[in-house]
Amino acid sequence: MAARRLRDYVAGRGVARLARLVRLYDLWVEGKLRLRDPNPPRSWGEALARPDYSLWLYAVVTLSLGGAALTTMGAPLPLRVPAAGLLVFVLPGYSLVRLAFPNASLRPVEELALSMASSVAIAAFTGLVLNYTLGISLEATAYSLALESTALSMAAHYRWWRRGLA
Repeated sequence: MAARRLRDYVAGRGVARLARLVRLYDLWVEGKLRLRDPNPPRSWGEALARPDYSLWLYAVVTLSLGGAALTTMGAPLPLRVPAAGLLVFVLPGYSLVRLAFPNASLRPVEELALSMASSVAIAAFTGLVLNYTLGISLEATAYSLALESTALSMAAHYRWWRRGLA
């Protein structure tokens, strides 16, 4: 089954097709099957333009900037609290973890734990830097964390693409 096209292997209908799909999934879970894109992106810009390569990046940037906007622009409390929570406790660390481990060799629980711990550290460091430069305010803190999350995500995506893991 080496080098066959996936669509040729799963062609057909009914129970036989489902059985072939289940077999492919089992091989993939066991690490015996590696799927390759027949048309991978040739440039980083092309990788950014394709959602199948950049959906996580779109999500982090949207949640970061949207969270900063919701937090600072007087949104209702039920929207502001989860947005601020993501901005402080998840997104900066997730971006840093993606930068540090581009090949996703971590289990989801490890990734979540590292993301939350590093997010708290990044938020504390951001507060310390803001205290000695611009002064700590809600707007400065929210937009600084959003900018850091976006910059770390862009760097992680670029590193991931450069290493050929796309």
